[in-house]
Amino acid sequence: MLKRRKLSAYQITASRITNDGGVEMENWTEIKTAYLLGQLGTVSATAEAIGIHRATVIRRVESLERQLGGKLFQRHAKGYTPTELGHELIRIAERSDESFRQLIVKARTQDDDFAGPFVLSCPELIDHVVFPAVKAFKSVNPKLLVHFRSSNDVLKLEHGEADIAITIGDPPDHPDYVVQPLLNLPVGLYCSSLAKDASIEVSKKKSYGCAGPFIASERSVYGAPIKQWIDDNIEADQIVLVSSSVRGANDAVVSGLGAGFLPSYLAHHFHSLSEVIPSEPDWYVPLWIVTHVDLHQNAKVQSFLKIIKTTPQFDNQIPHNKRSSIPDYRSEQSVH
Repeated sequence: MLKRRKLSAYQITASRITNDGGVEMENWTEIKTAYLLGQLGTVSATAEAIGIHRATVIRRVESLERQLGGKLFQRHAKGYTPTELGHELIRIAERSDESFRQLIVKARTQDDDFAGPFVLSCPELIDHVVFPAVKAFKSVNPKLLVHFRSSNDVLKLEHGEADIAITIGDPPDHPDYVVQPLLNLPVGLYCSSLAKDASIEVSKKKSYGCAGPFIASERSVYGAPIKQWIDDNIEADQIVLVSSSVRGANDAVVSGLGAGFLPSYLAHHFHSLSEVIPSEPDWYVPLWIVTHVDLHQNAKVQSFLKIIKTTPQFDNQIPHNKRSSIPDYRSEQSVH
Protein backbone atom coordinates (compact mmCIF):
# COMPACT_ATOMS: atom_id res chain seq x y z
CA MET A 1 0.00 0.00 0.00
CA LEU A 2 1.52 3.31 -1.06
CA LYS A 3 1.92 5.99 1.58
CA ARG A 4 0.11 9.15 0.59
CA ARG A 5 2.48 12.09 0.57
CA LYS A 6 1.54 15.58 1.69
CA LEU A 7 0.71 18.03 -1.06
CA SER A 8 0.54 21.77 -1.45
CA ALA A 9 -2.74 23.46 -2.30
CA TYR A 10 -1.40 24.08 -5.79
CA GLN A 11 -0.56 20.40 -6.27
CA ILE A 12 -4.01 19.37 -5.10
CA THR A 13 -5.59 21.72 -7.62
CA ALA A 14 -3.30 20.49 -10.39
CA SER A 15 -4.08 16.88 -9.58
CA ARG A 16 -7.77 17.61 -10.16
CA ILE A 17 -6.85 17.90 -13.83
CA THR A 18 -3.74 15.73 -14.25
CA ASN A 19 -4.60 13.17 -11.56
CA ASP A 20 -0.88 12.64 -10.94
CA GLY A 21 -0.56 13.93 -7.41
CA GLY A 22 -2.04 11.04 -5.49
CA VAL A 23 -5.26 12.86 -4.64
CA GLU A 24 -8.42 10.97 -5.44
CA MET A 25 -11.69 12.38 -6.75
CA GLU A 26 -13.04 12.33 -3.21
CA ASN A 27 -10.95 15.45 -2.51
CA TRP A 28 -13.41 17.50 -4.55
CA THR A 29 -15.77 17.13 -1.60
CA GLU A 30 -13.19 18.21 0.99
CA ILE A 31 -12.11 21.23 -1.05
CA LYS A 32 -15.70 22.34 -1.64
CA THR A 33 -16.49 22.00 2.05
CA ALA A 34 -13.42 24.00 3.12
CA TYR A 35 -14.23 26.63 0.47
CA LEU A 36 -17.76 27.09 1.79
CA LEU A 37 -16.55 27.17 5.39
CA GLY A 38 -14.16 29.95 4.43
CA GLN A 39 -17.03 31.89 2.85
CA LEU A 40 -19.66 31.30 5.54
CA GLY A 41 -17.44 31.30 8.61
CA THR A 42 -19.28 28.73 10.72
CA VAL A 43 -19.66 24.97 10.70
CA SER A 44 -23.43 25.21 11.17
CA ALA A 45 -23.96 27.47 8.15
CA THR A 46 -21.70 25.29 6.01
CA ALA A 47 -23.49 22.11 7.05
CA GLU A 48 -26.86 23.67 6.24
CA ALA A 49 -25.68 24.92 2.84
CA ILE A 50 -24.41 21.48 1.81
CA GLY A 51 -27.11 19.48 3.59
CA ILE A 52 -24.82 17.43 5.84
CA HIS A 53 -24.16 17.04 9.57
CA ARG A 54 -21.83 19.46 11.37
CA ALA A 55 -19.51 16.63 12.32
CA THR A 56 -19.10 15.77 8.64
CA VAL A 57 -17.95 19.32 7.88
CA ILE A 58 -15.30 19.14 10.60
CA ARG A 59 -14.17 15.68 9.49
CA ARG A 60 -13.75 16.78 5.86
CA VAL A 61 -11.78 19.89 6.76
CA GLU A 62 -9.50 17.99 9.14
CA SER A 63 -8.90 15.33 6.48
CA LEU A 64 -7.84 17.99 3.98
CA GLU A 65 -5.60 19.64 6.57
CA ARG A 66 -3.86 16.33 7.21
CA GLN A 67 -3.16 15.95 3.50
CA LEU A 68 -1.83 19.48 3.21
CA GLY A 69 0.21 19.24 6.36
CA GLY A 70 -1.01 22.59 7.64
CA LYS A 71 -3.96 24.35 9.18
CA LEU A 72 -6.58 25.92 6.92
CA PHE A 73 -8.51 27.68 9.68
CA GLN A 74 -8.09 29.21 13.10
CA ARG A 75 -10.89 28.07 15.40
CA HIS A 76 -12.42 30.62 17.76
CA ALA A 77 -15.64 31.16 19.70
CA LYS A 78 -17.49 32.86 16.82
CA GLY A 79 -16.47 30.49 14.06
CA TYR A 80 -13.58 29.78 11.71
CA THR A 81 -11.08 32.26 10.22
CA PRO A 82 -8.90 31.16 7.29
CA THR A 83 -5.15 30.98 7.79
CA GLU A 84 -2.74 32.06 5.06
CA LEU A 85 -2.96 28.54 3.64
CA GLY A 86 -6.75 28.71 3.95
CA HIS A 87 -6.91 31.97 2.01
CA GLU A 88 -4.79 30.42 -0.73
CA LEU A 89 -7.13 27.42 -0.96
CA ILE A 90 -10.14 29.74 -1.15
CA ARG A 91 -8.54 31.77 -3.95
CA ILE A 92 -7.82 28.60 -5.91
CA ALA A 93 -11.35 27.29 -5.31
CA GLU A 94 -12.83 30.61 -6.46
CA ARG A 95 -10.87 30.45 -9.70
CA SER A 96 -11.96 26.86 -10.22
CA ASP A 97 -15.58 27.78 -9.50
CA GLU A 98 -15.43 30.58 -12.07
CA SER A 99 -13.82 28.25 -14.62
CA PHE A 100 -16.58 25.69 -14.21
CA ARG A 101 -19.21 28.43 -14.44
CA GLN A 102 -17.74 29.46 -17.78
CA LEU A 103 -17.71 25.83 -18.87
CA ILE A 104 -21.41 25.51 -18.00
CA VAL A 105 -22.20 28.67 -19.95
CA LYS A 106 -20.19 27.43 -22.93
CA ALA A 107 -21.96 24.07 -22.86
CA ARG A 108 -25.37 25.68 -22.70
CA THR A 109 -24.69 28.11 -25.50
CA GLN A 110 -24.07 25.30 -27.98
CA ASP A 111 -27.10 25.65 -30.24
CA ASP A 112 -26.35 22.84 -32.68
CA ASP A 113 -28.55 20.32 -30.92
CA PHE A 114 -31.72 21.16 -29.03
CA ALA A 115 -31.25 18.31 -26.57
CA GLY A 116 -30.40 17.75 -22.93
CA PRO A 117 -31.70 19.57 -19.84
CA PHE A 118 -33.49 22.90 -19.79
CA VAL A 119 -33.99 24.33 -16.28
CA LEU A 120 -36.91 26.68 -15.60
CA SER A 121 -37.76 28.13 -12.19
CA CYS A 122 -41.11 29.71 -11.37
CA PRO A 123 -42.98 30.92 -8.25
CA GLU A 124 -45.39 28.36 -6.85
CA LEU A 125 -48.10 30.99 -7.16
CA ILE A 126 -48.28 30.75 -10.94
CA ASP A 127 -46.52 27.51 -11.86
CA HIS A 128 -49.64 25.87 -13.31
CA VAL A 129 -50.19 28.91 -15.54
CA VAL A 130 -46.76 28.41 -17.09
CA PHE A 131 -47.30 24.77 -18.03
CA PRO A 132 -49.14 25.56 -21.31
CA ALA A 133 -46.03 27.45 -22.42
CA VAL A 134 -43.86 24.52 -21.34
CA LYS A 135 -46.06 22.19 -23.38
CA ALA A 136 -45.73 24.40 -26.46
CA PHE A 137 -41.97 24.65 -25.89
CA LYS A 138 -41.65 20.86 -25.68
CA SER A 139 -43.66 20.40 -28.87
CA VAL A 140 -41.01 22.26 -30.88
CA ASN A 141 -38.05 20.96 -28.84
CA PRO A 142 -38.93 17.30 -28.19
CA LYS A 143 -35.37 16.26 -27.26
CA LEU A 144 -35.13 18.75 -24.41
CA LEU A 145 -35.80 17.53 -20.88
CA VAL A 146 -37.41 20.34 -18.86
CA HIS A 147 -36.44 20.53 -15.21
CA PHE A 148 -39.16 22.61 -13.54
CA ARG A 149 -38.26 24.11 -10.19
CA SER A 150 -41.07 25.67 -8.20
CA SER A 151 -39.38 28.39 -6.16
CA ASN A 152 -40.16 31.90 -4.96
CA ASP A 153 -36.43 32.67 -4.93
CA VAL A 154 -34.27 33.57 -7.91
CA LEU A 155 -31.89 30.68 -8.51
CA LYS A 156 -28.26 31.61 -9.16
CA LEU A 157 -28.29 31.91 -12.93
CA GLU A 158 -24.59 32.83 -12.91
CA HIS A 159 -23.89 29.37 -11.47
CA GLY A 160 -26.02 27.59 -14.03
CA GLU A 161 -28.81 26.72 -11.58
CA ALA A 162 -31.45 27.68 -14.16
CA ASP A 163 -31.66 28.75 -17.79
CA ILE A 164 -34.67 30.99 -17.19
CA ALA A 165 -36.28 32.22 -13.98
CA ILE A 166 -39.72 33.75 -13.58
CA THR A 167 -39.90 35.95 -10.49
CA ILE A 168 -42.55 37.90 -8.62
CA GLY A 169 -42.39 41.28 -6.90
CA ASP A 170 -39.32 43.49 -7.11
CA PRO A 171 -37.06 42.83 -10.11
CA PRO A 172 -33.67 41.23 -9.41
CA ASP A 173 -30.82 43.75 -9.49
CA HIS A 174 -27.92 41.46 -10.40
CA PRO A 175 -25.73 43.27 -12.96
CA ASP A 176 -25.47 40.19 -15.20
CA TYR A 177 -29.20 39.46 -15.32
CA VAL A 178 -31.46 40.45 -18.19
CA VAL A 179 -34.81 41.25 -16.56
CA GLN A 180 -37.89 41.73 -18.73
CA PRO A 181 -41.49 42.43 -17.67
CA LEU A 182 -43.87 39.56 -18.23
CA LEU A 183 -47.21 40.76 -16.85
CA ASN A 184 -48.99 42.45 -13.97
CA LEU A 185 -50.86 40.06 -11.69
CA PRO A 186 -54.06 41.49 -10.11
CA VAL A 187 -54.64 40.40 -6.53
CA GLY A 188 -57.83 40.72 -4.48
CA LEU A 189 -59.22 39.88 -1.05
CA TYR A 190 -61.47 36.81 -1.18
CA CYS A 191 -63.56 34.68 1.14
CA SER A 192 -65.24 31.31 0.64
CA SER A 193 -68.93 30.64 1.16
CA LEU A 194 -67.71 27.62 3.14
CA ALA A 195 -66.34 29.92 5.84
CA LYS A 196 -67.70 29.04 9.25
CA ASP A 197 -67.90 32.72 10.11
CA ALA A 198 -69.82 34.17 7.18
CA SER A 199 -70.03 37.60 8.82
CA ILE A 200 -67.02 39.01 7.04
CA GLU A 201 -67.86 42.66 6.76
CA VAL A 202 -66.48 45.40 4.61
CA SER A 203 -66.32 48.95 5.85
CA LYS A 204 -66.34 51.38 2.93
CA LYS A 205 -65.00 54.37 4.76
CA LYS A 206 -61.74 56.13 4.04
CA SER A 207 -60.05 52.73 3.78
CA TYR A 208 -61.56 49.29 3.49
CA GLY A 209 -61.71 47.10 6.54
CA CYS A 210 -62.31 43.40 7.03
CA ALA A 211 -63.81 42.02 10.23
CA GLY A 212 -63.50 38.27 10.53
CA PRO A 213 -60.97 35.44 10.38
CA PHE A 214 -57.98 36.15 8.18
CA ILE A 215 -55.39 33.91 6.50
CA ALA A 216 -51.81 35.16 6.39
CA SER A 217 -48.58 33.93 4.84
CA GLU A 218 -45.16 33.96 6.47
CA ARG A 219 -43.69 35.38 3.31
CA SER A 220 -45.21 38.41 1.60
CA VAL A 221 -44.83 37.85 -2.15
CA TYR A 222 -47.54 40.33 -3.12
CA GLY A 223 -45.48 43.42 -2.40
CA ALA A 224 -45.43 46.37 -0.03
CA PRO A 225 -48.92 47.87 -0.76
CA ILE A 226 -50.78 44.69 0.24
CA LYS A 227 -48.53 44.14 3.25
CA GLN A 228 -49.24 47.72 4.33
CA TRP A 229 -52.99 47.19 3.88
CA ILE A 230 -52.86 44.12 6.11
CA ASP A 231 -50.91 46.02 8.77
CA ASP A 232 -53.44 48.88 8.67
CA ASN A 233 -56.67 46.87 8.54
CA ILE A 234 -56.19 43.44 10.10
CA GLU A 235 -55.94 42.98 13.87
CA ALA A 236 -53.61 40.33 15.25
CA ASP A 237 -56.48 38.38 16.83
CA GLN A 238 -58.22 38.09 13.43
CA ILE A 239 -55.42 35.95 12.02
CA VAL A 240 -56.42 32.32 12.45
CA LEU A 241 -53.73 30.71 10.31
CA VAL A 242 -50.26 31.64 9.08
CA SER A 243 -48.99 29.48 6.21
CA SER A 244 -45.34 28.90 5.38
CA SER A 245 -46.24 28.81 1.68
CA VAL A 246 -48.41 30.94 -0.57
CA ARG A 247 -50.12 27.85 -1.94
CA GLY A 248 -51.02 26.74 1.58
CA ALA A 249 -52.57 30.13 2.33
CA ASN A 250 -54.58 29.97 -0.91
CA ASP A 251 -55.89 26.51 -0.05
CA ALA A 252 -56.86 27.69 3.42
CA VAL A 253 -58.97 30.52 1.94
CA VAL A 254 -60.64 28.15 -0.53
CA SER A 255 -61.37 25.71 2.32
CA GLY A 256 -63.25 28.40 4.22
CA LEU A 257 -60.86 29.03 7.10
CA GLY A 258 -60.99 32.76 6.53
CA ALA A 259 -60.49 35.62 4.11
CA GLY A 260 -57.19 36.15 2.35
CA PHE A 261 -55.41 37.55 -0.68
CA LEU A 262 -55.38 35.53 -3.90
CA PRO A 263 -54.52 36.30 -7.50
CA SER A 264 -57.77 37.22 -9.23
CA TYR A 265 -57.32 34.72 -12.08
CA LEU A 266 -56.93 31.91 -9.54
CA ALA A 267 -59.91 32.98 -7.42
CA HIS A 268 -62.15 32.96 -10.49
CA HIS A 269 -61.60 29.20 -10.82
CA PHE A 270 -63.40 28.59 -7.50
CA HIS A 271 -67.15 29.27 -7.54
CA SER A 272 -67.26 29.25 -3.74
CA LEU A 273 -65.04 32.33 -3.51
CA SER A 274 -66.45 35.82 -3.34
CA GLU A 275 -64.55 39.04 -3.74
CA VAL A 276 -64.52 40.89 -0.42
CA ILE A 277 -62.58 43.84 -1.77
CA PRO A 278 -61.90 44.43 -5.48
CA SER A 279 -58.30 44.65 -6.61
CA GLU A 280 -56.92 48.11 -5.89
CA PRO A 281 -54.78 49.88 -8.54
CA ASP A 282 -51.60 49.29 -6.55
CA TRP A 283 -52.47 45.63 -5.90
CA TYR A 284 -51.09 44.55 -9.27
CA VAL A 285 -48.00 42.45 -8.62
CA PRO A 286 -45.36 42.42 -11.40
CA LEU A 287 -43.94 39.21 -12.81
CA TRP A 288 -40.53 39.19 -14.46
CA ILE A 289 -38.73 36.79 -16.74
CA VAL A 290 -35.02 36.64 -16.01
CA THR A 291 -32.06 35.28 -17.98
CA HIS A 292 -28.30 35.55 -17.62
CA VAL A 293 -26.69 37.91 -20.10
CA ASP A 294 -24.31 35.15 -21.30
CA LEU A 295 -27.23 32.85 -22.11
CA HIS A 296 -29.79 35.40 -23.24
CA GLN A 297 -29.08 34.92 -26.96
CA ASN A 298 -28.98 31.13 -26.64
CA ALA A 299 -31.42 29.63 -29.14
CA LYS A 300 -33.18 27.48 -26.54
CA VAL A 301 -33.64 30.47 -24.24
CA GLN A 302 -34.90 32.65 -27.07
CA SER A 303 -37.28 29.90 -28.16
CA PHE A 304 -38.88 29.74 -24.71
CA LEU A 305 -39.03 33.53 -24.35
CA LYS A 306 -40.89 33.80 -27.65
CA ILE A 307 -43.31 31.02 -26.74
CA ILE A 308 -44.18 32.18 -23.23
CA LYS A 309 -44.92 35.70 -24.48
CA THR A 310 -47.32 34.40 -27.13
CA THR A 311 -48.96 31.35 -25.50
CA PRO A 312 -52.70 32.21 -25.39
CA GLN A 313 -53.37 30.35 -22.13
CA PHE A 314 -50.75 32.49 -20.46
CA ASP A 315 -51.14 35.68 -22.44
CA ASN A 316 -54.87 35.96 -21.77
CA GLN A 317 -54.62 35.77 -17.97
CA ILE A 318 -54.14 39.53 -17.66
CA PRO A 319 -55.67 42.28 -19.81
CA HIS A 320 -53.07 43.94 -22.00
CA ASN A 321 -54.02 47.40 -20.75
CA LYS A 322 -52.69 46.43 -17.32
CA ARG A 323 -49.22 45.70 -18.65
CA SER A 324 -48.13 49.11 -19.85
CA SER A 325 -47.32 50.41 -16.38
CA ILE A 326 -44.49 47.94 -15.82
CA PRO A 327 -41.04 49.45 -16.41
CA ASP A 328 -38.62 47.48 -18.57
CA TYR A 329 -35.64 46.61 -16.39
CA ARG A 330 -32.68 45.32 -18.36
CA SER A 331 -28.98 44.98 -17.91
CA GLU A 332 -26.84 47.81 -19.22
CA GLN A 333 -25.76 45.64 -22.10
CA SER A 334 -28.02 45.90 -25.11
CA VAL A 335 -30.25 42.87 -25.47
CA HIS A 336 -33.15 41.84 -27.65
